[in-house]
Amino acid sequence: MVAGDNKMVRTARVVDSTPTLLDSPTDTVEIEQSRARRAQYDRNWKWFQTQIVELGKTHFARYVCVAGEQAFFADSAEEAASLARTAHPEDFGRFVYYFPTHRLARVHAHYR
Repeated sequence: MVAGDNKMVRTARVVDSTPTLLDSPTDTVEIEQSRARRAQYDRNWKWFQTQIVELGKTHFARYVCVAGEQAFFADSAEEAASLARTAHPEDFGRFVYYFPTHRLARVHAHYR
């Protein structure tokens, strides 16, 4: 572009021309079940956030599944989830987290 030239060059690239369709549930039972699962997850996550430092100090390189506001540790994600599912079959808000083998320095940077 030459200085003083008011022309702009614009390019567009189409990655995928397939339309995306999203379905919204309309069944009130399904909506309530979804809200209940989310509430269980939120309770488990809130509990985990208060415990993460203490749990992480002693469980390096292990998986934890949180269900019923309780931690279940194992060497694999599947095993941790199985332990949690057995102890709390009614809790569908469970999740799995991995504690790394060692603490790493976190670098927060802005990429340009």
